[in-house]
Amino acid sequence: MGAPYSEGLIARMAVADRIAAFFRRLVQRGRQFRRTKRVNQMFPKPLTTARPRLTARRPIDLNGVIAPALQKAAHVRGDSIRMRLRLSATPLPAAAEAADIEHIVLNLALNAQDVMTGVGVLTVEAVEFGTYARLTISDTRHGVSPEVQERVFEPFFTTRVRGSGLALSSIASTVQKLGGKMIVESHAGRGTTMAVILPLVSPRRG
Repeated sequence: MGAPYSEGLIARMAVADRIAAFFRRLVQRGRQFRRTKRVNQMFPKPLTTARPRLTARRPIDLNGVIAPALQKAAHVRGDSIRMRLRLSATPLPAAAEAADIEHIVLNLALNAQDVMTGVGVLTVEAVEFGTYARLTISDTRHGVSPEVQERVFEPFFTTRVRGSGLALSSIASTVQKLGGKMIVESHAGRGTTMAVILPLVSPRRG
């Protein structure tokens, strides 16, 4: 009876492990849901891959939108994450809605904070780059592999247990809608930089 009893015990333990793993996943998804709900309450922006809107936009200075968006991210940033902000000394007029720029900045900042798991330096820079504005958000985590960089903007692709894989694809869709593009720069042991390139326009006169 020893062998059958041991096999039965092992089988029951395996079932118990699967049940425990199931409940752990439920807890993790619940935490992700609460975090997403909190972010949506601060900044209600639907995740969408809709086609670009053709309505005309008045140019806005990106410098004036970035800092307020980062203030919203500060509500979920731990004290052990320091932030460095460097804005352009000259205006960066872009044909965009403030809500779109806030969506980009807020979600990139939240993503970088999550990657650093509560410890590190978040660096945000906005500079003129020829006829474009270059906005970069950098973390000081371990970086990502070239394979991950190639897929990072794919919907539902994520390397994190609690990730949905939708944040970066939503941001990339918004950037594309504004006529820009995104670039990932990552080096092992030195962190990752997400660069947003947006076309500059001449402010309207009169």
